[in-house]
Amino acid sequence: MIFLFLFILCFLFFGYTFALKRFLEMFVPERRTPLWLFNSSFIAFFIINSILFSLDMYTLFLVVSVLLMFCMTFNYKGPIYKKIIAVLCFVVVLLAFESALFVIFPAYNPYGIDMDLDTMFYHLVAGILYIAVGYIPGRLKNLRKSKVKSPIIWIISLALPVISIILWIWFTTYLPRTLVPVAVLFVFVFNALTFFMHNTLAASYEEKLKTADKMAERMQTMLDSSPLACVVIDEDFNILETNQRTLELLGISSPDEFISDHLKFSPERQSDGKLSKEKFEEVVNKAFEEGLATCDWVHIDVDGAIIPCELTLKRVVLSEKNMVMRYIHDLREIHALEAAKEQMEKLAFSDWLTDLYNRRYFMDASEKILQHCKDNNLDFSIILMDVDSFKKVNDVYGHGIGDDVLKIFAKRIKQVLRDDEIAARYGGEEFIIALPNTNKENALNVAQRIHENIRKSPFAMENLSIPITASIGVATKQENIDTLHAIIDAADVATYKAKTDGRDRIVFG
Repeated sequence: MIFLFLFILCFLFFGYTFALKRFLEMFVPERRTPLWLFNSSFIAFFIINSILFSLDMYTLFLVVSVLLMFCMTFNYKGPIYKKIIAVLCFVVVLLAFESALFVIFPAYNPYGIDMDLDTMFYHLVAGILYIAVGYIPGRLKNLRKSKVKSPIIWIISLALPVISIILWIWFTTYLPRTLVPVAVLFVFVFNALTFFMHNTLAASYEEKLKTADKMAERMQTMLDSSPLACVVIDEDFNILETNQRTLELLGISSPDEFISDHLKFSPERQSDGKLSKEKFEEVVNKAFEEGLATCDWVHIDVDGAIIPCELTLKRVVLSEKNMVMRYIHDLREIHALEAAKEQMEKLAFSDWLTDLYNRRYFMDASEKILQHCKDNNLDFSIILMDVDSFKKVNDVYGHGIGDDVLKIFAKRIKQVLRDDEIAARYGGEEFIIALPNTNKENALNVAQRIHENIRKSPFAMENLSIPITASIGVATKQENIDTLHAIIDAADVATYKAKTDGRDRIVFG
């Protein structure tokens, strides 16, 4: 009988140490020596003392418990404050648990020395319940370690040990004593099933997490390998991932800045007048429905600089879900090239100083206009003008002021002309205008408006005010003057006559 009693006490002790072990491992997981060796030494110490010295069980169990907590705590690596927290949690749970057992079983005395069947039965009950209690911090530790976020797994894993405790208490309270071995077997089987279920669910979840992490890593590698800025969008219009090129494009350091609020890197309205949010959802929906979509887009970087873009959106399947990959083509370089091309074309056809057309472009364009006028029996006129006394302006004020005079002169010419009339700097201080569908009378009217606009006020620059006038010659296409060179020559003769007649006048040639 005494050996059976000691065996059950050892079982009780095992349940006690198991619960303490789980509480400690929840806070400080690493231990120095194998637990089986550690527990065996304490069980041996407990048995030897109980046999040789016949100490009362209450004192012996209390002494051994204190020694166990001290030594077991020392056996684990980690900060001392975490160990203290673990032991305090265990003591609180233990006291609450023991109080509950005394309420349920008034005759329960785990530290008694009586070796009757009732005492052994209660020790057996306590040992099993300690083991069940120990499962709870163990499950908490595993769930936390596995980073399980599913509430179902948490509920199942933590509820099953509690159910096991309730079942065991119910069995031992209401079942006949002869059926207790069956109840013990049932509870152990139930615990084994719950342990298997917990491990299976946790392992399955962990495997899914690993798969998801691998997919995310693969996706990130794919995104980062793209030479274009790229983002992944789900069916709810959420940005899931982006790549390093996007961060560089927008001048930000963290992907979360873009993922959390990507629309703050776009103006409220796009260049077509649509709200950015509405256009974004519209083009994403089109990509999901048709598989491919493109659109123009304007982004704003972290410094507020405008970034013109072209977006290409393509539907893809990632992790068995439909997603949209949005590729961002930065058009700034293309726009810069187009602007440079336009500038080169402008330089090729315009005068560098006055921003009017140059002589080469004027001659080519005027030939085409004249031919059109001939084909459609329309009039065509030329106005040629010369800045009066320009050499004197250069001599008195310098060539810098002379250049400013030519700029203002050209500007006042342009203020008078229609869109279809072409003005150019013909050479030096000479300017020329081609007037399509314009007869003699209307050409003279245009010349008069230009003349008045030049004379209306002195040319003001660098605290100077210089009165400027012009000698203007006008010529119109006639039967005997029907080539561009002939009409220009006629206008040139008229300009020369205007200068010789005293300047500051208009002459028709």
